[in-house]
Amino acid sequence: MTRSNDDQYHPGASGSVRFVEPDGGQWRYNFARQPDDSIKYRKMDGITYTDWADLNGVAGERTHDFPAAAGPSFGPNNGFISVFVAGPDNRLRVTRTFNGSDYVQYNDLGGVVNAAPTAACLIFPDSSYRVFVFVRGSDNQIYMQYSSDGYNFTPGVDNYLGLGSPPGGAAAAPVAIITKNAFGEYILSVLAKAINDGKLYITQLTGSGRGTNGVADFNGWNVRNSSVALVGPPNEPNGQLARDYPVVMDVGVDFITTNAWAYQMTAFSNMRPQLAKFQMFYDWPSGNPNPVFDTTHLDDVINRGANVVIIRTAESRYGADDTDWQLNRTPLRPSGNQSVMDYIQNHPNIAFWIQVGNEPDRVKSPFNISAATARDRFLDTLRVEIPKFRPGGYRQLSNLRWLASMPTYVGNYSDPPAGFDLSYLATIINNSEIRQGYDAFGVTHYGGDTLFQQYPNHPGDGTANVVLDHVLSKTNTPVFITEAGVNRDVPSAQYPNWQIKINNQYIPDFYRIPGQVRGYAIYTLTPDAGTNRRYAVDVNTDGTMPNYDGSARVGTR
Repeated sequence: MTRSNDDQYHPGASGSVRFVEPDGGQWRYNFARQPDDSIKYRKMDGITYTDWADLNGVAGERTHDFPAAAGPSFGPNNGFISVFVAGPDNRLRVTRTFNGSDYVQYNDLGGVVNAAPTAACLIFPDSSYRVFVFVRGSDNQIYMQYSSDGYNFTPGVDNYLGLGSPPGGAAAAPVAIITKNAFGEYILSVLAKAINDGKLYITQLTGSGRGTNGVADFNGWNVRNSSVALVGPPNEPNGQLARDYPVVMDVGVDFITTNAWAYQMTAFSNMRPQLAKFQMFYDWPSGNPNPVFDTTHLDDVINRGANVVIIRTAESRYGADDTDWQLNRTPLRPSGNQSVMDYIQNHPNIAFWIQVGNEPDRVKSPFNISAATARDRFLDTLRVEIPKFRPGGYRQLSNLRWLASMPTYVGNYSDPPAGFDLSYLATIINNSEIRQGYDAFGVTHYGGDTLFQQYPNHPGDGTANVVLDHVLSKTNTPVFITEAGVNRDVPSAQYPNWQIKINNQYIPDFYRIPGQVRGYAIYTLTPDAGTNRRYAVDVNTDGTMPNYDGSARVGTR
């Protein structure tokens, strides 16, 4: 089955996994189907990107779908990677490596696999783990096997535990992801698009059997998004769409401004969004709270389909008390009778994220801060503010999560302020209190896509993806891309900015980013003149946004 060259070399949502090698090196391993249907891998850490290489020992295996990869990685010589492929005979196979380069012969798990497999490794509160693999069968139902060693699976060859399916069966491959709950525990979720209504459904592992009871350990298939899910990379032959997976991360917009709101809402509605991000600014240098949004704006994005809302606190120059002032004590307009936290409490069905410490390396004068201060303020907010809203706090909000923001630029190919370098990134990622206390990391993402850059010669700004790729190689913590900007301004009369950015850059990006990335906020929809204009997606003078490829749109709603 023919694909474009671009699509043949990316791992998809399930083909990428973090791994600590025997020498202690931390890498992101990416497994991808090649033009000749072979499977190769490439590894990266945000600075070094290796060439594609064969899976030594099993180079002859072929597949017509994306591979999947999963496994625990606790440290040197304390982990493995399992790689799953659907062979030309549609039987599922698994190989395994303990060092990243040598792979054992494929173990035939059998079955009749009707789409790309997906896999995940779930670590339980007692530090034990299981590797799960999920497939769509010939009857469009979802099936699973599990393992404690990543190679020998239960129930065994040609035997699978049924999970049922969304209404009418699964219309495409499932996707398995790992997230955190309000108690900081990892949660395994499986998502699939329904045949009957085209909606995206989710089921989660909740039972005490930890998957051994199959469907009885999962909480049933529930609607995740309320309309058609975008399926298949751009330009895929129609016959392949049903085998590929839907985009399951939450896609939306970072509203840097609420100016021309009606204009922005038209574009936002046409994107079928799931996510919206707003800014909680401070007036400089007085420090007076001045959010650039009000309850009307929050109501509007939720009514248009956003079920995830990120609220960015003021820059890292402020600590926990100021964060509390912004979120808990500042009245939102126009009524002025509720705070941000009041609004969150009044909307329990919407997932809210508070983004703390945005772009610490870009804090402007007179508030310039050091890397040490940025780290300490992460900890300050974590110790003082966050516990108020967690289980056991005075105001428990089960629909509230917290994002710790990474710097925008670090690495060998950028010039960050003093202290904001790779060592700072490591300090944040390796701090167990931060890693365990925050629910996700927030990353800014400019230029082209991730996983495939050859530094320093890649499009766009040439440096920013160091942060995203480095975070993906160093931690399994969920990631949100809180700003995704493409710096390109093409005259609409020549080539609409929407089309060139969405078709050529954003949508391909969605399919190259691993499932660890749970949200993606496009920067931005503002039609204002000035610096932000060259990042804006929609330049149509009538405020409308054309459909992508005549039917599917950016989001999965």
